[in-house]
Amino acid sequence: MNGIIRRRRIKISLYAIDVISFIIFLKRMYRLFIAIDLPKPVKNRLEVLQKYLDGVKWIELQQMHLTIRFLGNVDEELYQKLLSNLKKIRSPSFVYSIKGVGVFPNIHRPKVLWAGVEADDRLSILYQKIEEVVISSGFDPEERDYKPHITLGRVKRRLHSEECQTFLGKHEKLEITDIKVDNFILYQSRLTRHGALHQQLQQYSLS
Repeated sequence: MNGIIRRRRIKISLYAIDVISFIIFLKRMYRLFIAIDLPKPVKNRLEVLQKYLDGVKWIELQQMHLTIRFLGNVDEELYQKLLSNLKKIRSPSFVYSIKGVGVFPNIHRPKVLWAGVEADDRLSILYQKIEEVVISSGFDPEERDYKPHITLGRVKRRLHSEECQTFLGKHEKLEITDIKVDNFILYQSRLTRHGALHQQLQQYSLS
Protein backbone atom coordinates (compact mmCIF):
# COMPACT_ATOMS: atom_id res chain seq x y z
CA MET A 1 0.00 0.00 0.00
CA ASN A 2 2.79 2.42 0.92
CA GLY A 3 4.43 1.70 -2.43
CA ILE A 4 1.23 2.56 -4.31
CA ILE A 5 0.79 5.82 -2.36
CA ARG A 6 4.40 6.74 -3.00
CA ARG A 7 4.04 6.17 -6.74
CA ARG A 8 0.86 8.27 -6.81
CA ARG A 9 2.64 11.09 -5.02
CA ILE A 10 5.47 10.95 -7.55
CA LYS A 11 2.98 11.08 -10.43
CA ILE A 12 1.20 14.06 -8.87
CA SER A 13 4.52 15.86 -8.35
CA LEU A 14 5.56 15.27 -11.97
CA TYR A 15 2.16 16.46 -13.17
CA ALA A 16 2.50 19.63 -11.07
CA ILE A 17 5.92 20.33 -12.61
CA ASP A 18 4.47 19.92 -16.11
CA VAL A 19 1.58 22.28 -15.31
CA ILE A 20 3.90 24.94 -13.87
CA SER A 21 6.19 24.71 -16.90
CA PHE A 22 3.21 25.04 -19.26
CA ILE A 23 1.88 28.11 -17.42
CA ILE A 24 5.30 29.74 -17.53
CA PHE A 25 5.49 29.02 -21.26
CA LEU A 26 2.02 30.50 -21.96
CA LYS A 27 2.77 33.67 -20.02
CA ARG A 28 6.24 34.03 -21.55
CA MET A 29 7.81 33.83 -18.14
CA TYR A 30 11.49 33.24 -17.49
CA ARG A 31 12.82 31.50 -14.38
CA LEU A 32 16.12 33.33 -14.02
CA PHE A 33 19.28 33.41 -11.98
CA ILE A 34 22.68 35.07 -12.30
CA ALA A 35 25.79 32.95 -11.82
CA ILE A 36 29.39 32.24 -12.71
CA ASP A 37 30.15 29.16 -14.76
CA LEU A 38 32.91 26.81 -13.64
CA PRO A 39 35.86 25.72 -15.80
CA LYS A 40 35.63 22.11 -16.94
CA PRO A 41 38.68 20.98 -14.90
CA VAL A 42 37.08 22.39 -11.75
CA LYS A 43 33.81 20.58 -12.48
CA ASN A 44 35.75 17.35 -12.98
CA ARG A 45 37.41 17.77 -9.57
CA LEU A 46 34.06 18.37 -7.87
CA GLU A 47 32.44 15.44 -9.62
CA VAL A 48 34.80 13.09 -7.81
CA LEU A 49 33.19 14.11 -4.50
CA GLN A 50 29.82 12.83 -5.70
CA LYS A 51 30.84 9.18 -5.49
CA TYR A 52 31.02 8.89 -1.72
CA LEU A 53 27.47 9.31 -0.41
CA ASP A 54 24.19 7.59 -1.30
CA GLY A 55 20.73 9.15 -1.00
CA VAL A 56 21.72 12.41 -2.66
CA LYS A 57 20.60 13.82 -6.00
CA TRP A 58 23.93 15.12 -7.27
CA ILE A 59 24.15 18.15 -9.53
CA GLU A 60 25.11 17.10 -13.04
CA LEU A 61 28.51 18.20 -14.30
CA GLN A 62 27.23 20.66 -16.91
CA GLN A 63 24.82 22.25 -14.41
CA MET A 64 27.43 23.21 -11.79
CA HIS A 65 27.82 26.95 -11.16
CA LEU A 66 28.50 29.61 -8.55
CA THR A 67 25.21 31.42 -7.96
CA ILE A 68 25.27 35.19 -7.54
CA ARG A 69 21.54 35.94 -7.42
CA PHE A 70 18.38 33.86 -7.88
CA LEU A 71 15.58 35.91 -9.46
CA GLY A 72 12.66 33.52 -9.87
CA ASN A 73 9.90 33.80 -12.48
CA VAL A 74 10.12 36.98 -14.55
CA ASP A 75 7.80 38.33 -17.25
CA GLU A 76 8.96 39.47 -20.69
CA GLU A 77 9.04 43.19 -19.86
CA LEU A 78 11.12 42.78 -16.73
CA TYR A 79 13.36 40.27 -18.48
CA GLN A 80 14.18 42.73 -21.28
CA LYS A 81 14.83 45.51 -18.78
CA LEU A 82 17.19 43.30 -16.79
CA LEU A 83 19.05 42.22 -19.93
CA SER A 84 19.76 45.85 -20.74
CA ASN A 85 20.59 47.03 -17.24
CA LEU A 86 23.10 44.26 -16.55
CA LYS A 87 25.20 45.61 -19.44
CA LYS A 88 25.87 48.73 -17.38
CA ILE A 89 27.84 46.86 -14.74
CA ARG A 90 31.55 47.64 -14.61
CA SER A 91 33.40 45.38 -12.22
CA PRO A 92 36.93 43.92 -12.14
CA SER A 93 37.78 40.32 -12.97
CA PHE A 94 39.07 38.23 -10.07
CA VAL A 95 40.16 34.81 -8.88
CA TYR A 96 38.67 32.63 -6.17
CA SER A 97 39.33 29.32 -4.45
CA ILE A 98 37.16 26.36 -3.50
CA LYS A 99 37.94 25.12 -0.02
CA GLY A 100 36.23 22.40 1.98
CA VAL A 101 32.64 21.20 1.96
CA GLY A 102 29.58 21.79 4.11
CA VAL A 103 25.84 21.27 4.48
CA PHE A 104 22.70 23.42 4.78
CA PRO A 105 21.04 23.96 7.19
CA ASN A 106 23.08 21.78 9.57
CA ILE A 107 24.65 18.36 9.97
CA HIS A 108 21.66 16.95 11.90
CA ARG A 109 19.10 17.61 9.12
CA PRO A 110 21.09 18.20 5.94
CA LYS A 111 19.25 19.32 2.81
CA VAL A 112 22.05 20.64 0.60
CA LEU A 113 25.70 19.62 0.24
CA TRP A 114 28.06 22.32 -0.98
CA ALA A 115 31.67 23.26 -1.65
CA GLY A 116 32.94 26.42 0.00
CA VAL A 117 34.14 29.48 -1.93
CA GLU A 118 36.78 31.98 -0.81
CA ALA A 119 37.53 35.19 -2.69
CA ASP A 120 38.73 38.73 -2.07
CA ASP A 121 36.52 41.84 -2.05
CA ARG A 122 36.06 41.79 -5.82
CA LEU A 123 33.45 39.03 -5.58
CA SER A 124 31.57 41.06 -2.97
CA ILE A 125 31.84 44.14 -5.19
CA LEU A 126 30.37 42.22 -8.12
CA TYR A 127 27.54 40.91 -5.96
CA GLN A 128 26.69 44.41 -4.69
CA LYS A 129 26.68 45.88 -8.21
CA ILE A 130 24.44 43.09 -9.49
CA GLU A 131 22.12 43.53 -6.51
CA GLU A 132 21.85 47.27 -7.20
CA VAL A 133 20.96 46.63 -10.85
CA VAL A 134 18.48 43.91 -9.92
CA ILE A 135 16.68 46.22 -7.47
CA SER A 136 16.68 49.17 -9.89
CA SER A 137 15.18 46.87 -12.52
CA GLY A 138 12.15 46.21 -10.31
CA PHE A 139 13.07 43.19 -8.16
CA ASP A 140 12.76 43.03 -4.38
CA PRO A 141 16.02 43.24 -2.40
CA GLU A 142 17.62 39.98 -1.32
CA GLU A 143 16.87 39.47 2.38
CA ARG A 144 19.54 36.86 3.07
CA ASP A 145 23.26 37.50 3.41
CA TYR A 146 25.27 36.36 0.42
CA LYS A 147 27.22 33.19 1.23
CA PRO A 148 29.07 32.08 -1.91
CA HIS A 149 29.12 28.32 -2.41
CA ILE A 150 28.75 25.69 -5.11
CA THR A 151 25.87 23.28 -4.65
CA LEU A 152 27.01 19.68 -5.07
CA GLY A 153 23.77 17.84 -4.37
CA ARG A 154 20.40 17.82 -2.63
CA VAL A 155 19.53 15.21 -0.01
CA LYS A 156 16.67 12.89 -1.03
CA ARG A 157 16.52 10.67 2.04
CA ARG A 158 17.21 11.08 5.70
CA LEU A 159 20.95 11.03 6.29
CA HIS A 160 22.40 10.23 9.68
CA SER A 161 24.74 12.84 11.11
CA GLU A 162 27.48 10.20 11.13
CA GLU A 163 27.17 9.85 7.35
CA CYS A 164 27.47 13.59 6.90
CA GLN A 165 30.37 13.82 9.29
CA THR A 166 32.20 11.12 7.36
CA PHE A 167 31.60 12.96 4.08
CA LEU A 168 32.69 16.31 5.51
CA GLY A 169 35.76 14.82 7.14
CA LYS A 170 36.79 13.02 3.97
CA HIS A 171 36.74 16.24 1.94
CA GLU A 172 37.59 18.90 4.52
CA LYS A 173 40.96 19.48 2.85
CA LEU A 174 39.47 19.99 -0.60
CA GLU A 175 41.25 22.94 -2.20
CA ILE A 176 41.11 24.26 -5.76
CA THR A 177 42.91 27.58 -6.14
CA ASP A 178 43.35 30.37 -8.70
CA ILE A 179 40.01 29.95 -10.49
CA LYS A 180 39.78 32.92 -12.84
CA VAL A 181 36.52 34.81 -13.44
CA ASP A 182 36.19 37.29 -16.30
CA ASN A 183 32.42 37.19 -16.85
CA PHE A 184 29.06 36.43 -15.27
CA ILE A 185 26.01 34.90 -16.92
CA LEU A 186 22.25 35.33 -16.89
CA TYR A 187 20.70 31.86 -16.91
CA GLN A 188 17.23 30.52 -17.54
CA SER A 189 16.22 27.48 -15.51
CA ARG A 190 13.60 25.16 -17.00
CA LEU A 191 11.78 22.80 -14.64
CA THR A 192 11.33 19.29 -16.04
CA ARG A 193 10.40 15.95 -14.54
CA HIS A 194 14.09 15.06 -14.75
CA GLY A 195 15.15 18.14 -12.80
CA ALA A 196 16.09 21.74 -13.61
CA LEU A 197 17.89 22.41 -16.89
CA HIS A 198 19.98 25.58 -17.12
CA GLN A 199 20.41 27.59 -20.32
CA GLN A 200 22.78 30.52 -20.77
CA LEU A 201 20.88 33.58 -22.02
CA GLN A 202 23.48 36.32 -21.90
CA GLN A 203 27.13 36.63 -20.87
CA TYR A 204 28.53 39.85 -19.40
CA SER A 205 32.25 40.59 -19.38
CA LEU A 206 34.23 41.88 -16.40
CA SER A 207 37.02 44.42 -16.85
